[in-house]
Parts: sequence; structure tokens; C-alpha cells
Amino acid sequence: MLSIDIDPEKTLGARHNSQIYGVHHKIDFLTVDFFQLKNLVGDVVFLGPSDMRKNPNEPFSLFKHSEPDLRDLLAKSLEISFNIALKLPGDTSLEELVKLFNVSLERDGL
Repeated sequence: MLSIDIDPEKTLGARHNSQIYGVHHKIDFLTVDFFQLKNLVGDVVFLGPSDMRKNPNEPFSLFKHSEPDLRDLLAKSLEISFNIALKLPGDTSLEELVKLFNVSLERDGL
């Protein structure tokens, strides 16, 4: 298994959590820009983009409150695998989610 994050603090946190759960020997950790990776192939991509909401009372928007942009993240993920798990806030709009996948699949000619 491979864990990739651009943020060194998040990589350290993921490594720490893997030790707590006893799976650290099964995971390789990379601190690198996901978008710079070439020729990576995987069985599944798990995405947990940051929630960049400024006002916690504002409903979450896939297109306004995600970093990096989920459209770009999804397009890059589809280069690696068609199996994608996406961790999103509970108040994510289902309509936005459908739009996100339709736009990304159409853009990539799928």
C-alpha cells in the first residue's frame, strides 16, 4: 500500500496512525505532489481532500471548499485507477457529487 501526501505533517500523522493500528509494515509513505507522479497504477485511490470552508455554518461545496480542486484531483486519480474512494464532509451535496463525476468523466472522454 502507498500513502501519498504533499504535506509532511499529514504524512507524519498517517505514519503515526499506521503504527497505532499495527499496519505500518504494510504501507510505504511518500511526501510528494500527487500531480507530479507519472505512470502510477493502482487498484484503488482513496482521496481525502482538505475542507477549506471559512464559515462552518455554510454548506459544504465540492467546487468552492476543496483544496486541491476536486475536478483536477479526480482526473489525476482516474489515470491511476477507476476505483476511487472519496472522503467528504457529511453535508456534501449529492447533486454536486454527480456533477463532479459527470464533468470529470466527460472531460477525460470516458
